[in-house]
Amino acid sequence: MINFPSMLNAQYFELKGFVDQHDPRMTQSAKERLTDIDRQWDDYQSYIQRTLGNDISQYNELFKKAGVPALITNEKVVKP
Repeated sequence: MINFPSMLNAQYFELKGFVDQHDPRMTQSAKERLTDIDRQWDDYQSYIQRTLGNDISQYNELFKKAGVPALITNEKVVKP
């Protein structure tokens, strides 16, 4: 799910509605907008991977030292 404060889902769907016309050719501005949205998604995806790969591990280590159960995720994360 990528529809959090950035509202990327809404932006992708708005662009889809713009280009989903009887003439399937994409305008240059639509291509540029898609590139912009994809770049935003890449930034958020990197942030999510860093958070799951680093921050949660650090959090778990602190709580392990304190004797508190860890935060467990079902995500498979590629560490940077």
